[in-house]
Amino acid sequence: MKTIARVIEWTRRAEMVVACAILVAITSSIFLQVVTRYVFGMPLRWVEEAGTAGLLWITVLSASLAYKEAMHIRIWTDPGEGGAWRLYRIAVHLIVVLTSVVVAYYGLGVFAIENMSTSTSLPVDLPKGYISSGAVIYCFASISLVGLYNIFKELRGILTGDDSDLPSDAAHDQVIGDI
Repeated sequence: MKTIARVIEWTRRAEMVVACAILVAITSSIFLQVVTRYVFGMPLRWVEEAGTAGLLWITVLSASLAYKEAMHIRIWTDPGEGGAWRLYRIAVHLIVVLTSVVVAYYGLGVFAIENMSTSTSLPVDLPKGYISSGAVIYCFASISLVGLYNIFKELRGILTGDDSDLPSDAAHDQVIGDI
C-alpha cells in the first residue's frame, strides 16, 4: 500500500507541475498573440487551438488533483462512529470509481473517432484525440485508480480498527463554523 501511496503522490506532484506549466504556456501564448496581432498585424493561428486544449487539460488535471487531495465538494453527514463512517466513505469512493470507469470507457470510443482527424492550426500535426478526449480518459482513469486505493485503505481501516484518519468532532465543528 505504501508503494501505491508513493505512486499516487508522485502523479499528484507531476499533475501539479504539468498544470502549472500549461497555465504559464497559455498565458504566455495569449500575450504573444496580442502582441503579434495588434503590434505587428500578423496574428498567430495556433494560439486559440492550443489555448483551448490547454484549458481542457488544466480542467481535467485539476479535477484529478482535487480528488487526490480530497478538495472536491463534500456533503457533511453523520453516519455514526468508526465502521459506519468507513462504510459510508467506501460507498462514496465506489460511486466515484464506477462513474470514472464508465466515463473513461466511453472516452476510449470518442478517442478512436477523434483520432481520425488531426489538429487544424497547431504547429505540430497531432491527432485530435490526444488533444481532447485523451485528457478526459487520463483524468478519469487516474481518479478511478485513486478511488480504488481509497476503498482498500478504508477496508484496511475496518479490519485493523484504526480510526486515526476518520473525521473528528473538531473537524465537523470547523466545517459547520465555516458555513
